[in-house]
Amino acid sequence: MIISRYLNFEILKLSLAILFGLFLLFSFFDFLNFFLNKKNNIDFLESISYLFLRVPQLFYELSTTAFLLGTFIAQMNLSMNNEYQVARTYGYGLKKIIISRIKFGLIISISIFIVGEFLAPKFELESQKIKYKNLFGEIMASRFDSGLWVKDQNTYINVYTLNEEDNLLKIKIFEFDNDSQLRNITSAKEAIYYGNNIWQLSEVNQTLFHSNNIEIKTYPTLRWRSVLNPQLLSIFVVIPEKMSSRDLYNYIEYLDSNNQDTKRFKIAFWQKITYPFTLIFLIIFPLFFSISNKRTMANSNKFFWGIFIGIGFNLFNKLFGHLGLILNWNALITSFLPIILLTFIFLIISKITKV
Repeated sequence: MIISRYLNFEILKLSLAILFGLFLLFSFFDFLNFFLNKKNNIDFLESISYLFLRVPQLFYELSTTAFLLGTFIAQMNLSMNNEYQVARTYGYGLKKIIISRIKFGLIISISIFIVGEFLAPKFELESQKIKYKNLFGEIMASRFDSGLWVKDQNTYINVYTLNEEDNLLKIKIFEFDNDSQLRNITSAKEAIYYGNNIWQLSEVNQTLFHSNNIEIKTYPTLRWRSVLNPQLLSIFVVIPEKMSSRDLYNYIEYLDSNNQDTKRFKIAFWQKITYPFTLIFLIIFPLFFSISNKRTMANSNKFFWGIFIGIGFNLFNKLFGHLGLILNWNALITSFLPIILLTFIFLIISKITKV
C-alpha cells in the first residue's frame, strides 16, 4: 500500500506540473489571440475572467497529454533509480503495479470526466459570451435547455441550435411594440442565411395579435432581417466535442426525431464515454517501456519510443473520429477501435519485453 501510494504520487506530481506548464502556454496564446482581436471596450477584469472561465475546458483537453508525459517521466525516473526493481524484490510485482495503476487511473479519469461533463461546458459558454462582447459589443443573450435566447431591440429570438451548414433550426421570434405588448409570434422549422443580416425562413407559422382579433398565417418561405448572423451564433452554440454527454444524448434524440444528420454528435458522445478508458490505458502504457527483465534497450530509446507511440495514439484517437465521420463508420466502433488497437500493442510489447 505504501509503495503504490509512493509510485502513484510521483506520477501525479509530475503530471500536474506538466499540466500546469501546458495550461500556462495555451493560456498565453489564448490571451494573446483575445487581445489581438480586440475591437470593443473590454476591461482587464473581464479579460482575466475570460481566462479563468477557459480553465475547465483546457484542463479537460490537456489532461491526457499531461498524464501521458508525466507517467512516462516518472516511470523512467523510478526505473533508472532501480526503485521498481527494489519494489519487485519485496514482492510488489508487475500484477500488483498494474492493479494499483488501474485504481489510480480510475480516480483520475473519473475526476477529469466530471470536470468535462459538468464544469467545462457551462464555463466555456460564459467565456464565449465575453469573447463575443470583445468582437461585437454588448449583447443580451442567454442559453437554456430550450436553446439560445437573444434580445434584438423589441424582438426576442429563440434558436434551438445551428446545423453544420450554419442554418438555424427550430426558431421562434417574438415581436413586441413600444408599450411591451406582444404583436406577433413567428415560428419556422429552419432559417438559411443569405448575407447582410437577411435570413430565409422555411415552413413558417405566424400568429398576429390585433386589437380585436388574432390572425394566423402560414408561409412556405419568408424573408427575415435580424442582427443575428452565423458568426455571432456560432460563439454561443457549443460544438459537439465541448458538450456534455447528457446534452449530446438529448440533442442526438432531437436530431433523430427531425431526420437530421447525427454522425458527428454520436462520435463525440461515444468519445466522451470512452475517455476514462483511454486515460487509464495511457497511464498504464508506460509500464511496458520501463519494466523489463532484459536490458535490451537503452532507457533513452525506451523513453523516446514510448512517448512517440503514446502521443501518436493520442493524435490517432482524435484523427480516427474525423475519419469515422468522413467515411461514415459506426460511431461506437470509431470510438472503441483505437483502445482495442492499443490493447494489442500492450500484448505485443509485453511479449517482446517479457515483463
